Amino acid sequence: TEYQVQGKGKSRLYFSCNPNENTFVQFTDTQGRQVSNLDEGRSVYASVDGKPSLLINDTFSDAGSAAFMQFWKQLRTGKSIVITAEKLQSATFSLAGASRVLPKFETSDCRVMQ
Repeated sequence: TEYQVQGKGKSRLYFSCNPNENTFVQFTDTQGRQVSNLDEGRSVYASVDGKPSLLINDTFSDAGSAAFMQFWKQLRTGKSIVITAEKLQSATFSLAGASRVLPKFETSDCRVMQ
């Protein structure tokens, strides 16, 4: 299952879920530069509705998995999100209608820490 949020320019927040693998997370900034959880040493942070930023591209550790699951819950109830990553332009996305599209994490095909 794939989920994505489109923003201005080429900006995009993308998740790919497979029940047999960890969730793939990729952020693309307005210029088209990308970072994902496959890029070691590169972090992607999200702030939903001005809440403290959460690390969202570490789905392989206990702390990262907990942060990702908290982020997922915030996505379903939030109004907007700001994504930041080192050496990329930050991007703001609207979350209007996200709760209708994004299922509860427990009922999705997404997995963490596998």
